[in-house]
Amino acid sequence: MIGPGVVGHWVAPGERDVPDPDEYLKVAAKSVREKNGRLSFRFMEPMEETVYLDQVRLVAVDHPTNVEVNPNERFVSAPPFPEFRVIATENPRVPVGAWDDRGKDVLPLLAKRDRKYVTEFEGLPFAGFAKLHWIELDLGAWDAEKPLRLLLDDIRIISLRLQCTRPTRRGSR
Repeated sequence: MIGPGVVGHWVAPGERDVPDPDEYLKVAAKSVREKNGRLSFRFMEPMEETVYLDQVRLVAVDHPTNVEVNPNERFVSAPPFPEFRVIATENPRVPVGAWDDRGKDVLPLLAKRDRKYVTEFEGLPFAGFAKLHWIELDLGAWDAEKPLRLLLDDIRIISLRLQCTRPTRRGSR
């Protein structure tokens, strides 16, 4: 669990976030197992912080196998917060290219869910934190008339800044 309910998150000099008390986590069906006729879930806080948990509900979403569903969840430092809804994406595709801030091709690490991660960045002396780094994605050709969604899975991001540009040859913006 890591998301919008952070209390006291620093967003600018002298400015703290307003925590969003609702957080929706996607739990893949393959991760859910029945034990003695019940479902059991364990929550973990990877950042060694205190979690204030007041209510938990399970929402099951039935969908075709070629449709990926995700909660409308993202970190917003002040209201209005994202409303709850399920985002359905049919036939999602991976980027055509991905490079880290040193120019190394990291697409093989991002192209599939295999628990292999981009890890070659400089850490800080605090567990779970790293120096500023980024990944540049080439999304290939896309239709500006259709929704463009960046679906991130099994990641830990403290800050995400997106810059969208028209598709060009890499490095020629």
